[in-house]
Amino acid sequence: MISWRAGFLINVPVALMLLWLTSRFIPSDSVNHKSQPPIDIIGASLSIIGLISFVYGLVGDRIQMLWVVFGIVMLLLFVYQEHRTSQPLLALELFKNRDRTSAYLMRLLFMMAMLPYWFLLPQMMQAQYHFTALQSGMAFLPLTLVNFIVAMRLPDITAKFGSNQTLVFGELFLLVGLAWTAWMDFSQGYVIAIALPMLVIGLGQGLILAPVTALGVVDTSAELAGIASGVTNTMHQIGGPIGLSVMLLVQGNLHVSLWIMAFFTLIALIIGINVTYHTKK
Repeated sequence: MISWRAGFLINVPVALMLLWLTSRFIPSDSVNHKSQPPIDIIGASLSIIGLISFVYGLVGDRIQMLWVVFGIVMLLLFVYQEHRTSQPLLALELFKNRDRTSAYLMRLLFMMAMLPYWFLLPQMMQAQYHFTALQSGMAFLPLTLVNFIVAMRLPDITAKFGSNQTLVFGELFLLVGLAWTAWMDFSQGYVIAIALPMLVIGLGQGLILAPVTALGVVDTSAELAGIASGVTNTMHQIGGPIGLSVMLLVQGNLHVSLWIMAFFTLIALIIGINVTYHTKK
């Protein structure tokens, strides 16, 4: 059998194909390199070192404070670098808007809850229900199907309730689904303990992703729209590792981990309610 690590190789042939297509169909003289702003190498380096150090400090059975503090210091230096440079990698003015900042935090918290959920549940099902790896993957179909159906109907839902209220409903459903799963006794079986709460979680996910993405680019200028979208995706990518690292600190207690996921979602729900309240004012 092929190791699960082989999954990380999926992007390699895609990247190689993109490199070939770029060299084949995009002429080198189509880009005016003189008009391109200089790359913020210092900022990029500080952000990478800071995030890696911070997450690494959380990995394991105890927090490695030296790495965590070092990571925080690097990230603070990154913020200072972005404040002082004329061509920042991350335009700090993005965070002057309450709605955008809230969207970034909610996207971070969403992945802090969801990546551990997707990571830990299959392992539990294989240990508790003796599912194979394939069966554990197929066991997520209730969540996926509901998510897909809700996403298809999302334009009608947001037209009726508004984007912010839809986002709040999504966080509420996600919170209920996670708390329901955390409260259940897994010995009651897959359908009762996992599948039924998954329906609610899938409903929440379907209502959250599009509105929180739209909120992350709200009221941005043409020059900042790309950066705003990039920050949203960055929060998505770094939220998962941070959340999973926190869950691993509880040493595999799935019920405790699920309650922590619910807590992250509760914070996101409070942020969403605050955004909706200020928007109405």
